[in-house]
Amino acid sequence: VVYESVPSEFWAPCDSAEAAAGRARLGLRPEDLIVLHVGSNASRKNLAAVCGVVAGLGTRTGRPVKLVKVGPRLGDREVDALRIAGRGGDVRNAGQVDTAELIRIYHAATVLLYPSFYEGFCRPVVEAMASGLPVVASRAGAIPEVAAGAASLHDPEDVEEMAARIAEIGENPGLRKEMAESGREAARRFSADGHGHVV
Repeated sequence: VVYESVPSEFWAPCDSAEAAAGRARLGLRPEDLIVLHVGSNASRKNLAAVCGVVAGLGTRTGRPVKLVKVGPRLGDREVDALRIAGRGGDVRNAGQVDTAELIRIYHAATVLLYPSFYEGFCRPVVEAMASGLPVVASRAGAIPEVAAGAASLHDPEDVEEMAARIAEIGENPGLRKEMAESGREAARRFSADGHGHVV
């Protein structure tokens, strides 16, 4: 098996000015706890859990919580689920973005949330780890193999546990730094400079 690779741009050091520009374009602030989801709206992506986690974070942290969705806009059902929980205004639909803008968003976010029911490779998990963004994801499909112990993995339906973990990451700079470093190291197996892992 030859794994997919991720372009070298994702390993560039975080530029604080670029990250600030990414936040500004989405109406976000440095004090926000920014939960990022990158991907389609397919049922296997488990967007109900994404919305449930974001809604649950409101009672677990004193920081404003924002959900940034890259890819197709959230459907009415998902937005309604957040609105019922009193957090409907916290969604930022970034839409389809180019690589440079995606990297800015990875650098601006607090955590990538990826509670998918099944993945064959899960490229956003690798991109996030390469960018130094902590990852909270499901232990389903290829995700455990790709994450290689560098992400926080959970039952995809355990919304409470994922919310608690993201709150912990958001409040603990040391933990964020540790996860960023281990994630970048794990992602090097998928670098496009000839060091991808072959088994």
